Amino acid sequence: MKNLSLLIAVIACLLPCFNARAQYSETVKEGPFVEGDTTFIRKVYHTGPNTYDNYSDNLWVERNHESETYRDYLYSNISFDDYLQTLVVIPSIFTQCDTLAHIGYDNYSLVGEYVPLFRYKGKYYLYRPTQWHVKRMITPNFVVYDYLDGLYPRGMLDFKKVGPSSFRMRVIDGNLYGETSPVDMEIYVIDEKRGIILWRELYGGGEKHDVLFVDVRRAAAFDMIVWDTKELQDEATDIFETPDYEEIIRLGRLL
Repeated sequence: MKNLSLLIAVIACLLPCFNARAQYSETVKEGPFVEGDTTFIRKVYHTGPNTYDNYSDNLWVERNHESETYRDYLYSNISFDDYLQTLVVIPSIFTQCDTLAHIGYDNYSLVGEYVPLFRYKGKYYLYRPTQWHVKRMITPNFVVYDYLDGLYPRGMLDFKKVGPSSFRMRVIDGNLYGETSPVDMEIYVIDEKRGIILWRELYGGGEKHDVLFVDVRRAAAFDMIVWDTKELQDEATDIFETPDYEEIIRLGRLL
């Protein structure tokens, strides 16, 4: 009888926790579908016992290129000069890069800031993420990656034109311990007029990583998919299709 009373007391203590948890729910609505004047690709509805528990995470298409959402992402340019003034750099990297201005003039045709392109249902879009940045910059001396926690420069050791619309470069990939290793990259100009390039990173064993980019100065030709979440969520990149990069290179145009 004593054990039964103890069990009842434990259940009575835990029951409010189970009830509160049961009040929370998450419902996913997949699109595309239109509400008002907005096209949604996905909505994740959250409900709970409190007012602040009721909200939705929205994956939607921004077609207004003058909106704050669009412009904040596209035109928050990398301030690389300001960054260099405050960066505690790996001396060995920048010592080797001092002479890079003498490599040649070929890289000047690609100097600029780039944002990635993603394909959704056969059409290309910009994508505004919630957690990470994927912008890149090419300068006469560096390749710069814009990560969530700041800018990461890679010193350019070599840059040369290897085809009518293709380039190869070797950069120094450094780390906090002062160790460096060269990384080879290839850039294919897919559409010079529209500022579209294919950026290929080459790794050991024949592994490669391809990403399509567009020059920020011409990126406004594309609508933007926005992943708008109240709390940090996994990125919604599962909706995107993988283009046939080899065919894009061969044909010299987007597919």
